[in-house]
Formats: sequence, structure tokens, C-alpha cells
Amino acid sequence: RASGSACGTLFSGCVLLMRIGVLGPIEAEVDGQPLPIGGSQQRRLLGLLVVHRGHAVSTEQIAEALWNGDAPDGASRSVRTYVSRLRTALPGAAIDRQRAGYTLQLDGEGVSLDIDEFNGLLDRADREPPDLAISTFDDALALWRGPPVGELADEWWALPDSSRLIEQRRSAEEDRAAALIVVGEHDRAIAELER
Repeated sequence: RASGSACGTLFSGCVLLMRIGVLGPIEAEVDGQPLPIGGSQQRRLLGLLVVHRGHAVSTEQIAEALWNGDAPDGASRSVRTYVSRLRTALPGAAIDRQRAGYTLQLDGEGVSLDIDEFNGLLDRADREPPDLAISTFDDALALWRGPPVGELADEWWALPDSSRLIEQRRSAEEDRAAALIVVGEHDRAIAELER
């Protein structure tokens, strides 16, 4: 793996590690360095595509999300511009145009999403003995930086996923407290559940 400073840009033989974070305000980074995603509309577009990743989102759905149902004339052209800018901003992600709309693919080499990391850690904690699971739950919960997709968590297109993720976090906190009880740390478990 070459470092971001050595690579500069993505090219053959140079693998940059890109990570997208939505467990809090939307962010992206390459090799630990923040990526400028762009303005509020591009951040909203990225959040929308992450929420629907793997599924096509039509130009009309994107326009409705970007302008809260009040899309201006020429909105489809603006959507194409925002998609193009987002493609440029995210060198490791694939935003594909299909007949049904745009899809975000994050299954390439060196591309990760914090939601997938969170779920992977929860799966691992479920298979571990309680003393090891506590640390794994800590790692999973440390990925959270605030409400899912930040200030967009209550948007109509984000609310179902953000609510589900918040419930997963609560469940992880309860499972972690249960593991603390099993290893005899009752006072710590009670304090954390009360908090």
C-alpha cells in the first residue's frame, strides 16, 4: 500500500484507502486525510446514495431530496452536475448511471463505509466471549460521531435508516452492558445504562 502523499492521485499500481463516514456528519477521507466533498447539496447527494447504496436512485428522487420537493427548472441538469462533481471528489467510489438511476458502489478495493465497519464489529462481538466482546463493542461504538448522516438524519429519505441505526447502537450498548455484568463489572454496567 502506498501512502496518500506518495500517490497524490489514484492511478494504476497505487491503492489509496478511501473511507466514507455517515455515523455522524457526512465525511470522506483518503488515507486518513479529509476529502473536500463539496457544498451542502453534494453532501446531501452522498448521504442519499449511501442510504440507498446498491439500489438505483432516479434523477427525480434525487431532485426531490436535494430541493425538498421544490426542484427548480433544469433540476435534472443540476443533478448531473452534482453527480459529476461527487464522482471527482470520491476517487475510490463508483457512482454508476443505469436506466433506473444512479447507484453508489462501495465494494471496490480499499473502499470502506463506517456503517459496514460497525455491523462487522457487532457480528464479531456476538461470536466472542464476553471479556473480548466488551472491547469489540467499544470499537464499534467509537465509530459514532453523532446522529447518522448528521444534520440530515430527520430528512424523509434518511429517517428510516437513521432510526434503524440508532436502534442498532442502543442494542449494542445494552449488549455491552450485559457483557460487563457477565464478567462481574456490575457497577460499571449500571452506570453506563443509566447514562
